[in-house]
Amino acid sequence: GLTAADGGCIFDFTHGLEWNGRSRKVLTDHSPGSVVQGDIVDWLPASMARSALEGLSLEELRRRIIDDDVVLNFVGRDGRAYCHLELHVAGPPCVDFSAMGLQRRERGPTMLLLVLWAQGIRLQRPCVVIFENVHRFPIQLPRSLFGDLYCVDHAVLEAALLGSPCARKRMYAVM
Repeated sequence: GLTAADGGCIFDFTHGLEWNGRSRKVLTDHSPGSVVQGDIVDWLPASMARSALEGLSLEELRRRIIDDDVVLNFVGRDGRAYCHLELHVAGPPCVDFSAMGLQRRERGPTMLLLVLWAQGIRLQRPCVVIFENVHRFPIQLPRSLFGDLYCVDHAVLEAALLGSPCARKRMYAVM
């Protein structure tokens, strides 16, 4: 967990989702006993094949997963369940909106991951959701995915002003 200067606990990290193996190891090394899953696509029920969903438009993914209210499998490969959270902090994939990416936006390959993440939020309904992304990420997208459940507000901030070693603008949304 995160500790304060006096050694007290500010909050405990209990659950994580990180596809990068090295980053996942950092999370598990610093939070013994936490549940850290590797791939959000593992949340798909056995009846839904990843290959059948890849390449679909954002609207088609939304229809097949969110509108059809697909029940996701929150049990990791280790058999431990991802449970309800009060605070959910995330950074959904930004490649499709990044200047370094292909700029495919809503037609990009990471839309499946974004829609699965959105359905996870919709099913678990944490009290507060904070997520960050590139400053080009359209705020209309989370508003369209969550506007019926949350008030979605955002700010674009310079990461260096928040202590980051790199100077780049990031969009932070709070729901």
